Amino acid sequence: YYADNVIASNPAFLPQVHSFRAAHDFLCLTLQSKALGNESVDPAMLDVAASRHLAAFRAAYGAEHFMPKHHQYMQVGGHARKNGGACD
Repeated sequence: YYADNVIASNPAFLPQVHSFRAAHDFLCLTLQSKALGNESVDPAMLDVAASRHLAAFRAAYGAEHFMPKHHQYMQVGGHARKNGGACD
């Protein structure tokens, strides 16, 4: 709510809001895959969501702020393929 209704009202922060929303979408899909498996969330959806978040993060903060966790996002879809769903 705060990001959508308060922060997004300031155009200067739109790139950060897009990054936040993309991270939220990726995490929701990951949790759904973890709980319900690949029948609920195609691993390709995890790949796309991770790519969208990384692109939005780069646009908001620059590539120099990438961390190892950002690389790990790109592995979640592959792990879901191998294990039948996202896992810890």
